Amino acid sequence: AIGSRMPAGSRSPVDLEAQEAPILAADARLVQRVWRNLTLWSGGTTLLVLLALSAVLYAAVAGSLTNAGIGELQERFDRETRQRPDPDDESRLGFIFGSSTYALALDANGNPVVRRGAQLPDGFPYVPGVEAAAGGGRDIQTATIAGTPVRVLTQMVVVDGQTYTLQVIQDRTTEQQTLEIMLAILLIGGLVVIVVAFGFGTIYARRALVPIRDSLTGQRAALRRQREFAADASHELRTPLTVIRSSVEHLERHRTEPVE
Repeated sequence: AIGSRMPAGSRSPVDLEAQEAPILAADARLVQRVWRNLTLWSGGTTLLVLLALSAVLYAAVAGSLTNAGIGELQERFDRETRQRPDPDDESRLGFIFGSSTYALALDANGNPVVRRGAQLPDGFPYVPGVEAAAGGGRDIQTATIAGTPVRVLTQMVVVDGQTYTLQVIQDRTTEQQTLEIMLAILLIGGLVVIVVAFGFGTIYARRALVPIRDSLTGQRAALRRQREFAADASHELRTPLTVIRSSVEHLERHRTEPVE
């Protein structure tokens, strides 16, 4: 009866492990969450930077190729407008050796200025460009004619008092292939960089978590020592407290007797 009223005794290792199990699980979830966030931040930041750089690089190259193509169109256009279109001059209208442009002139009635019996390539003239430049403006469009990507410059000009619509068509096959190859390189290279970034991010995240793991381990060890101390102290105090309680109860039962 006396023992049942005493403070709790020392706990067994099984009880201590049962108490520590939720704490260990919580610590493990914390470490896992921090590790995942660090890895995602590392890979995500690299992905954003890579996307931005790739977009800027692709836009710069595409813009450079576009400007070069427009410059070539304008050069051919200027060369053709120096004199009246002559269908019998094979060195002018049509394709020029060493050039990827094709020049075509239309008279005021919209009829192509070509030699009799000459056959225009399929899709020439490019009607949307002619309609866009009908008001006297300058129109530059990209399109696909007969399965070939092209850039078309169309503008009305006046030569020797006569109005013509001059259309210069440029083959963009090489330009398109260059951009496609560049895009493929950026995609493949980007995937490789992302995989490497996530790999290094995982390694660095684990290294960064070492102090946190050590700190949690130290805290668990300190908590375990505190509990063991409390359990040992409770066990050591059980016997003297039992003696004191039994003596006090004996005195309570014999109040009339001298203390001595």
